[in-house]
Amino acid sequence: MINSADAKTVIASLRGGLANQMGIYAAASALAERHRAQLKLDLSYFVSGRRRNYELDKLQVPAEIATKREVNKALGSRFKFFQKRRRAYYESQGLADPQVYRENLSASLNHDPKYFERCPAILFGDFPSIWYYEGILPRLRTEFEIAKPLSPETAQWLARIQQTSSISLHVRRGDYATNAKTTQLHGLLGVEYYQAAIDLMESLVPEGEFFIFSDDMPWARQSLRSNRPLHHVACNSIDAGYQDFHLMKNCRHHIIANSGFSRWPALLNESPGKRVIMPKRWVVAHHYDEADIAPPEWIRL
Repeated sequence: MINSADAKTVIASLRGGLANQMGIYAAASALAERHRAQLKLDLSYFVSGRRRNYELDKLQVPAEIATKREVNKALGSRFKFFQKRRRAYYESQGLADPQVYRENLSASLNHDPKYFERCPAILFGDFPSIWYYEGILPRLRTEFEIAKPLSPETAQWLARIQQTSSISLHVRRGDYATNAKTTQLHGLLGVEYYQAAIDLMESLVPEGEFFIFSDDMPWARQSLRSNRPLHHVACNSIDAGYQDFHLMKNCRHHIIANSGFSRWPALLNESPGKRVIMPKRWVVAHHYDEADIAPPEWIRL
């Protein structure tokens, strides 16, 4: 981190759940490092009544929290009316706001090749492309270690995971299954994908054991079958999802959903000979170019 009093500051405007916050932080951290700027976090999204909470405090993330005054200064005003006018002006002129970077994912999930050319004061976006942060993955592996102690049951699962040829399998349903707009955008992975991934992983890792993580464990218990052991890890509440994240990250191999919550553990895992199986499409509503969503060696199924 840059400690100079006159150093430029980059503010990452966080949103979403743990994985979304990690992606935004990672892209902003890479930009700040490139321009030797200080990084701060804007937490204004997490106001009372939001379904999501700030979660990077569960990890060893070193960035400071931006004040409301610092955020307003980056946006050019403390009044939303003037913030919107500023944004409308630059959009009408076809110009990039020198103070604000807003990621455009309307046609592609890939990276913006000009991202590192300038150093705006505040960033908005999801930053799903690994291009933004693959250069700092070694540092992120340290910063994304959990900072809070494991529960006794989670610690028991961790020991079992570390003693076997463990394969994390993440079933994401939740809002993907219950929210029509979300389903239309992301699709809903069915038993066909997971069973095909299990069968393929059995051939790749014959000694493997599957550790299943899901927000719909009854569905997973009823739907998934394997000739190898299936362990259903259901020891953590949604508020302790960071502990499930830690368990998945410590598995040797991965079957992921089209979800950052299982993609990030697979990205951070350094196991030799790691195998990762992922869905062929990350979103289904549009024919996005999504080559950047994962390393090329991952198996798309």
